[in-house]
Amino acid sequence: MASLRDEELPQSSMDESDILTTTEYAIPVHNRFKQMNNGGQGLSENGGFQTVQRRTKRKKVSSSNMDTFANMDIDSKLVCMFEKMNVIEDTISECRNVIIKVNSNYKLIDARVYALEQTMDWQVEMTRSMCYHSIDRDARDMRNNIIIYGLSERLPYNDRNLVLKFLENELEIDTSDMMIDRAHRLGRKFPNTNDQKRPMIARFRDYIDTETILSNAYKLKRTHFGLDRQYPKEIARARKELYQSKEAEYARMSNQRVKIKYPAELFINDRSIENKFPEWFNVLGVDRLKRCPDTKPTQSARVYSNETVINSSSESDSNDGNDQEAADEDVFLKTQETRNIFKKDIRRK
Repeated sequence: MASLRDEELPQSSMDESDILTTTEYAIPVHNRFKQMNNGGQGLSENGGFQTVQRRTKRKKVSSSNMDTFANMDIDSKLVCMFEKMNVIEDTISECRNVIIKVNSNYKLIDARVYALEQTMDWQVEMTRSMCYHSIDRDARDMRNNIIIYGLSERLPYNDRNLVLKFLENELEIDTSDMMIDRAHRLGRKFPNTNDQKRPMIARFRDYIDTETILSNAYKLKRTHFGLDRQYPKEIARARKELYQSKEAEYARMSNQRVKIKYPAELFINDRSIENKFPEWFNVLGVDRLKRCPDTKPTQSARVYSNETVINSSSESDSNDGNDQEAADEDVFLKTQETRNIFKKDIRRK
């Protein structure tokens, strides 16, 4: 080992006392060289340091204890570090496998969620179509029904005769050929009321009779009577809101022509103002035998849901990901080779 001196003096200019007091300094290797008891003073063959032979077999010491690790020699520290690196590399490899498996499972779950969303959309569409068809069917079953408002309950007639008398006297309609299937009052009767005047509903056998009665309804203007066709409660509520709307009231006060078409669309002077069922005819036109979407997720391609933002460069990204994994694997192999070479060098020393 090369030694560093304070100053290189000529041999002729140095005396014995100077030689004895000259201090030599050396660069020791940690735990490889052992300083003598005299502190390295004086001239010696090794410059005041005694070389210690390295042990061929070293005892494995865990690096968990920082004090023990600090007292190790360099070779033991390197071996511990490489052992720790092996453990970390194994853990990284396991994590990589877990991530690949999780990604594969995520793709399957996303495909299933997308299939369920498709099925749910189909079920919502079919349910909505069934509801609209049910309301439309009820309305068609009631198209021969007429509701008459303002009829007194104190008159000495049964319900059928009362309806016929009303049509003859108020609407001036010949009822000799009309046939009423049934007629009855709507609502509960209160005994303490003198003349409740509950609405009367009458079902006619022929649809033409209903149209005849409704075509003469204008004769009831400025009277306390009223009549209308019976509708399901959903349509009746919507038509009532349209009839009581500010636009309809203002149009009636201005003597404008107000009409509510089926199912519930307000027209003023043949101009549509508001429609309570804008999707009525579109929903009724849906094919009820439409096939349900296949709920089996596809394995050949990536299936995205409606909320997933699809990147146009997804395929290139996947290829880049594969290249990155291959590069990581190459780095891992090179690290293993470097570690083995380094171990061999240490053993040779």
